[in-house]
Amino acid sequence: MVDDGSTDETHSIMQEWVGRDTRFHAIQFPENRGVVAARNAAMDLAKGKYIAMLDGDDLWDSDALSCRVKEAMHFPEAAVIATDFSWFEDLVSPEPVGRVCLGAQARVVFAEVYRSGKPVYFEDPFNVVAALHFTWTGATLVRRDKMTEVGNFDENFDGPEDTLLWLKLANRAPLVFIPVVTAHYRQRAGSLVHLQREPKEFHYLKVLRYVVKSSEFAVRQRTLNKIMSKCYADCAINFRKQEKWRLASEHAIRGVNVDPFDHKHWQNVFAALLKC
Repeated sequence: MVDDGSTDETHSIMQEWVGRDTRFHAIQFPENRGVVAARNAAMDLAKGKYIAMLDGDDLWDSDALSCRVKEAMHFPEAAVIATDFSWFEDLVSPEPVGRVCLGAQARVVFAEVYRSGKPVYFEDPFNVVAALHFTWTGATLVRRDKMTEVGNFDENFDGPEDTLLWLKLANRAPLVFIPVVTAHYRQRAGSLVHLQREPKEFHYLKVLRYVVKSSEFAVRQRTLNKIMSKCYADCAINFRKQEKWRLASEHAIRGVNVDPFDHKHWQNVFAALLKC
């Protein structure tokens, strides 16, 4: 457990749990260092084969870990066991709606998985993880040795650190997805998700531009360029709708640089430049 510079009773509550069970360890940062440093500090103390992460304001179902561990035993070579999850504000719904299949692409990719209710095994999960980035930290079980291989969360990256982590892991080892909700992601009025005004592709592009420069992903360039092209087009369209013409033209031009043969980029370029 990590207290990332809280100003409430978090540390005393943590110490209570340490007193009850010696398997608990409490780390206290004197000031806030951010989620990446907090998670990495916890993982430095971890000794088990698997790591599961839960932020202080999110929730697990009572069988969240047993569900994931069961599949980890069936698929020991998988680096990540991922499940579906829900969003909630005040109370978790008695029948929570999974987030993964709310996306149009995900509904197609996982259609049979949800019909059967059985886990799906991806021997090479990079393309599907990069295209859908459907994993969420609180709904995963990750092999500790694979986390160590990729250096845990990248403290030098200023962006969606969890998305970068999933791409690194998906580039190295299999992944299993379970079409069952086991975790619940709390959305507060002042949370980052609520405050985020840009399209989600805008933030994902930070990750894509970061990994495309790495030799580690050299064999993934075709996939990365295809996804980057789509993200640039979607961002340009979104910024056009918001009448943010400069941002729209910038993303349209970058899209042309990635894929000059995609007509959507040229449409966005001309539409935005006419307004600039």
